[in-house]
Amino acid sequence: MVGPSPARPAHRLRPAGFGQTPITVGKHYLQMQVGQRGGWLSGTSLATNTYAEGNPSQTNVLLRFGLTNKTEVQLGVARMGFSRTTLEPLPGANLIDWAAGNYFPADYSGRWNNFQLGLRHTLFDETQNKPFSLGLIGNYTHQASADYSRQNDLPGHVQLGILGAKSLSNKVSALGNIGINQPIGGVVNSPNIYYLVNFGFDLGKNLGTFFETRLDYLTSDGGGTVNTFDAGFAWKLTPNFQFDLFGGYVRTDMLIESAPRNNLLLFPDASREHYWFLAGGLSWKIKALPSKPQKAE
Repeated sequence: MVGPSPARPAHRLRPAGFGQTPITVGKHYLQMQVGQRGGWLSGTSLATNTYAEGNPSQTNVLLRFGLTNKTEVQLGVARMGFSRTTLEPLPGANLIDWAAGNYFPADYSGRWNNFQLGLRHTLFDETQNKPFSLGLIGNYTHQASADYSRQNDLPGHVQLGILGAKSLSNKVSALGNIGINQPIGGVVNSPNIYYLVNFGFDLGKNLGTFFETRLDYLTSDGGGTVNTFDAGFAWKLTPNFQFDLFGGYVRTDMLIESAPRNNLLLFPDASREHYWFLAGGLSWKIKALPSKPQKAE
């Protein structure tokens, strides 16, 4: 593999977890990221007192190509899966009818139902004598299904976000994301607001650990919140090859507006989900196209 451009130091670990870094991959570099996630999900419809359990799974593939040292284009795809493992209902609850309603659809697998196209741009980088790094991201995801929930699919959503990062010391770094996800095709298409905070720690020997938290404040389809907590490790096997391993917990509280009855009212149905997961990922970077030699100053 070819080493990174001078603007992208080889020792810098790519932030692990769900956080998005403001630093792009560099001009004419191609970074390929592959991730696999699985876990256990328990959900309850509070309106109908129905209950179910299952094992969600997700495979993610993301390609990042640097158009310039500050701008990259992204192309991603995700394969969603879900396997029902309902054991016993809660006291007084009924097992969910998996084939009907908005909650917990029937088992499915092999659905490459998330396709993403986006841009990321670095406004400035702290390695170039700036106080911190700052960037912007925007993407469109087609046929989106929340990876932490078994709600029915939507046609898609648009994400717009601000990405920030800062080295607090030579061993500690902080990453922050804030933005909106605008659903398309729901009953109520108001923007959902999110923020994420990630702290990374360099353990030496190209090994790092991190923990992060994310909150999604849902204003669409009745509203709700999604709280995510996760932590893990990142190991840089070579300057351009990294392995991540992490796990965490997601709690989802939602109020879904069901279809109008008699064209008069929207009847809300509340749900609560608990999702424990374990995830792993690989990322590697290659020089896809040659760059013109820079003139000596």
